[in-house]
Amino acid sequence: MAAKKIPCRVCGKLFEPCAYCKSHGDVFRWRNFACSRECAAKYIEDTTAYRESLHVTKDTE
Repeated sequence: MAAKKIPCRVCGKLFEPCAYCKSHGDVFRWRNFACSRECAAKYIEDTTAYRESLHVTKDTE
């Protein structure tokens, strides 16, 4: 049986997440949400920038 493919959160490409990574869900692993290290890095950068912008917005209010 083929594993279920999911879309990458950055580029949308369908990929097969790592079965080992999924079975150890208590640890954050890029293979659960991104098709490549490059997409994972972009996702983490974007998420960090978004969270930082929330703090800046709260500080200026």
